[in-house]
Amino acid sequence: MKKTLALLLAALLTLSACGGPEPVEQEERTVDTARSFVHYQQDAYYAETEDNIYFAFAVNLGWPYLLCVDKATGICGPVCGKPECGHDDETCNAYLGDEVLYVGIYRDRLYWVATEYNGGSHEFVGSAALDGSDHRRERELEDGLFPDYAGNRYMMMYEGAIYFAAIKDEIEDGVRKEYNYVCRIPLDPEEEVEVILEEETPWSNYLPIQPYDGKLYIFTMNYDRIDEETTSSRFKLRRWDIGSGEMETLYEEDDSSFGHVTEPWVTEDGILFNSHEKVDSETDRTKIYKYEFETGEVRYLFYNDLVENWVRLEIADGIVAGYFLYPSEEEEGVYDIPVRLWDFDGNVLVDETYTFDLGRGFWKNYMSLCGRDETNAYIALYAQGSDEDTFYATLKIIAVALDGSGAKVMGTGSLGRDSSGRKFVVQ
Repeated sequence: MKKTLALLLAALLTLSACGGPEPVEQEERTVDTARSFVHYQQDAYYAETEDNIYFAFAVNLGWPYLLCVDKATGICGPVCGKPECGHDDETCNAYLGDEVLYVGIYRDRLYWVATEYNGGSHEFVGSAALDGSDHRRERELEDGLFPDYAGNRYMMMYEGAIYFAAIKDEIEDGVRKEYNYVCRIPLDPEEEVEVILEEETPWSNYLPIQPYDGKLYIFTMNYDRIDEETTSSRFKLRRWDIGSGEMETLYEEDDSSFGHVTEPWVTEDGILFNSHEKVDSETDRTKIYKYEFETGEVRYLFYNDLVENWVRLEIADGIVAGYFLYPSEEEEGVYDIPVRLWDFDGNVLVDETYTFDLGRGFWKNYMSLCGRDETNAYIALYAQGSDEDTFYATLKIIAVALDGSGAKVMGTGSLGRDSSGRKFVVQ
């Protein structure tokens, strides 16, 4: 039965990506899905078309395969299409590399950044048609472009280039140093990689970026430790002009009250962003702020009171999403999932608790907003576990209707690794 579903998904991919109606161009859609499906998260990288959601696992074991869920049917499987493929080695069309670091879509092609391990590590940019065929190696990336250790990575595609940001950690003369690091990687291998920002920081955490209207917006929060119990922080928002290469500081605040910023969203008149702030020793809250282009000031909008403590708020085009997960005390594998969606003015669009039988192993810390389209917000839940000599990783996507009419569990993607180290798509 599962093999039949995989073949059906391959047929759906072929129909929607190749032989069916012409794909809808981004400018014809009413939602900016290119930005909406990129977030800081721990579970997977996502890309979206009008018909499908593509994803590659981003946690544990360097999963190498690209999966896809069809929005209309909920069927999920590898982006392969090869008849009789076992989806368990590099001959599979869904195989992207030893470890996938990013997935995106540009001009109706899939692009990804992946690492190969062969006596060392080497990164490259690959691409394929939306049905997984026509694999190409677009660009080999020079050694050292991605640091050996880079925390809290962000990657985004914009107008023919991939933008990469991370906290770079290096040892220099026996001393550990951290750097805020941002670069631009053109898809055209004839164009040089451009380092946008590389600055030493005493201690940093997240470095969110977002391109918009020919500019790249960069958030940094740097910390100085004053003593064992006290730190001071410096919040800075910068804008880099992609055409001229000029950098300007829009806003900065010493000894800032802002917490970790992980989600920006740039609009015509400003930038919304989240801030994870400690209320007291027991309670954290996530607040939403907006930087106004006209005034140059930051104003508070609203905070998340969905549950009694910390819930990450994530931002997509026109919505802010908060969610949580409570395992049932009576039935194993059943979960209550409260979801609240706000618009950018703080009005509540959806405030519901959904109950689903998802199976074992799901946890509140492995939930993330995939993104949104014209009708739904998509929330992913990740689980992992072992069965005899095989380790499994599983991702389920829940579609929440933006009009409040309900939610449904879409397809389930599952990968495995056996005791020999073979990694495969669970059929």
